Amino acid sequence: MEYGLNNLDVLKYGDFNEGQIFFIQRWSEMLNTKTHSKYAVRYLNSHQALREILYVCRGMVDEEIKRSDHHLRLVFEEVNKIIEADKLFEKHADSHAKIMKNSLRATPKVSEIPKIYSVIYQLEYVIRHLEINYLGWIVHELKELLQQEVYADTTLQNLEVLIHMLASELLGNGWSLKALYSLVRVDILNRTSPVFERFNNFYKQILSDPTTYVYLFPIKSGLTRETREQFVQFNVELLDGAAIMSTYDDYDLGHNISRNKDYIRVIGKSYDIQTGMNSMWQRIAEYMDVLRFYGYELPDIDTAPIVLWLNEQRFTRNIQVSLVEKKNRFRAPSTIMQKIQMQLNQGNNEVNRKIKSLFEFARISDESLSPQSTFLNLWIGIESFVQSKEHEGGIENVKMVVSSSTTHNYLYSLLKNFIEDCNRCNLEVTIDYQKVEIGKMNPQRAILFLFDDRYAPVIEDVCKEMNILLAYRYIELKDTLLDGKKSSKLLKNHLDNIKQHVQRLYRIRNSIVHSAEVHYNINLFIKHLHEYLESTMSVVLYRLEENPDARLEEIFAQVRDSVEATIETLGNSRNLDKDAYYDLVLKGAF
Repeated sequence: MEYGLNNLDVLKYGDFNEGQIFFIQRWSEMLNTKTHSKYAVRYLNSHQALREILYVCRGMVDEEIKRSDHHLRLVFEEVNKIIEADKLFEKHADSHAKIMKNSLRATPKVSEIPKIYSVIYQLEYVIRHLEINYLGWIVHELKELLQQEVYADTTLQNLEVLIHMLASELLGNGWSLKALYSLVRVDILNRTSPVFERFNNFYKQILSDPTTYVYLFPIKSGLTRETREQFVQFNVELLDGAAIMSTYDDYDLGHNISRNKDYIRVIGKSYDIQTGMNSMWQRIAEYMDVLRFYGYELPDIDTAPIVLWLNEQRFTRNIQVSLVEKKNRFRAPSTIMQKIQMQLNQGNNEVNRKIKSLFEFARISDESLSPQSTFLNLWIGIESFVQSKEHEGGIENVKMVVSSSTTHNYLYSLLKNFIEDCNRCNLEVTIDYQKVEIGKMNPQRAILFLFDDRYAPVIEDVCKEMNILLAYRYIELKDTLLDGKKSSKLLKNHLDNIKQHVQRLYRIRNSIVHSAEVHYNINLFIKHLHEYLESTMSVVLYRLEENPDARLEEIFAQVRDSVEATIETLGNSRNLDKDAYYDLVLKGAF
């Protein structure tokens, strides 16, 4: 949840209704790279999920993806779950939705090629229908919900579903996270036009076709005659400043273009400047890679091009190419540093060797200039760290360890995140004439206070008055954490989702290694690898503190068994007293 987006903060920018405030708060939170994984943007909606399963089926039929019954089953199960939950798809294309549900209910064997082809043919015409209509359906439903004046909890739940669908669809279509984030922060909040006009402009932008941009990359120095000739052979457009001034004389470029300097011109379509710029720079970099390999001297090219809107007489500059979204690192607390120092100074040598190797690959990843290299080094770091004789093949070890590690303290992390949200919102609750700051509590005290029947109605009212999203989150959290079966189901779903996603990341790893294919969402997946690496390391340090002589394989098995026991115990927790139940929620089974 973002600081500075309480209800009153949003209302400073316009007369927004409750649903519009919730939309702004939730959209900004979801697209913020620092957001907790449960509340961050989701990768798949029905349309994007069907595109992915089509990619996998084609890949296995053509033997571009290793044929595996287990792999195919994971993909079918994930996509079927998404389709089953999609009421929008069912509402607007009931026949197509039923066809997909029936088709994906049973997973064919990879040896049953005719059956896989049957699925492929159905996917092709259903996806074609969704490509034309799905985004329009989302926007239509969103418009209707945001025009309401009174919102019940179920309406906000429906609104959140649409927000997730919309963000996933736009990312799948080629928008960047930064551009989607700024659509609301800049184009809805920081405008003076009436609120309805701002939202209508938002709908217009997300429904529009990609814009054509002209990117002019200045060559600062070092362009030799030989390299220039090779650029020409590669059909790289080189223009001097005078030619650009003449060609684009209606853009008023006089103070931004040097007549005697050379520029590389690249023209392309994209939904936002940053995505297009990165794509155009990668095209130039491919030519540079060839020249570097064959010994040509490379020029110094400015990676902050001048960008012209082809259909408008305006331009922008000083936006830097950013192929890899660098992770924002925060200084760890002293307690963590003490743990890692003690481990490295006194711990098991074999464990320390793997920990140091993990840190090394994390550093190499941070220093990488391409998203492919960043991704691969993070994957290598995780895969080498979790190697075990328990499973054959690296992927099964990664799935088991990463899914267990990220699920181990999942309920605790949701409560901790809510406490931090209360702090960001400056929430104060008055109980018995005493002001209580929930954001200053530790989780052990917070769980007793937040879920006390005497205080819950007051907390909910104060949250709603302060921040609609905070109240929605409180109701959601209370409903889940006070119900053992719901908590158990949440953990099981999270565990399964991570296993499915790790399989996806492994598929992307293979596509980079075997066919040099770059996935459009690779920066989002890099973020996920960072999160998995950190959660795994955190769990390992915690367990090593308890048992300094433990081997990593022992820790991984212990964490997996603890998660499974927690899921089972929560599902049958009706007879636990309150203290034992809360202890289980916060600490797990063991």
